[in-house]
Amino acid sequence: LGVERQVFHKADGFPPKKRQKNPAVLWLFPLFALVTLLLTLISTRLTVALDGNVPTVVPSASVFVGAVLVAPLCEELLFRFLLFRLLLPYGERRAVLFSALLFAIAHGSFFQFPYALAAGVLLALSALWGGSVLFPLAMHLGYNLLSYFSAQIPLALLLAVLGVGSLLSIPFLTTMLVKTRVKGEKRAVLPLSPSALIALGVYTIFMLALALERMN
Repeated sequence: LGVERQVFHKADGFPPKKRQKNPAVLWLFPLFALVTLLLTLISTRLTVALDGNVPTVVPSASVFVGAVLVAPLCEELLFRFLLFRLLLPYGERRAVLFSALLFAIAHGSFFQFPYALAAGVLLALSALWGGSVLFPLAMHLGYNLLSYFSAQIPLALLLAVLGVGSLLSIPFLTTMLVKTRVKGEKRAVLPLSPSALIALGVYTIFMLALALERMN
């Protein structure tokens, strides 16, 4: 049985080959931040125009720990480490789109859906191109940290810096898109990771606590 199992896994390409980590994938960050910021501004304007209530967050120690540290860590382990890897056997494009869609739906808000969907796509691409969940985690933590202190940064300056960074990232993004199209690899199904399951539990508890707090 042990021999048969070993042959079966080898025939199916299991475990899958690891991608070589590419630190240059962090060039995605300015584009990720710019797109997410612009969609947030548009979503805010539309929500206000439709007489809706825009969620407001008061800076505090609990918000910093929860939104800047805990949420990105749990979300990346769940969506870019667990779900994304489980979706890869169905194709890289489907894995990127469906993991991003689930990420947006998990936010549970029409206000957050547009920019969460765009952010999910770019975060999934960073995991795909970088070969590690550490890249989307770094981008996610960085953006949430930037958002937390955004009130102290002039919007025009922030948009200008992110715009220049996005333009500088174009050569890298073009190269990565060409490489992805040429390879078009499919992946074997990966087993559930204990760390990912723990992350799922922590994230679920955190979201339930947040929902109960909003109800009160």
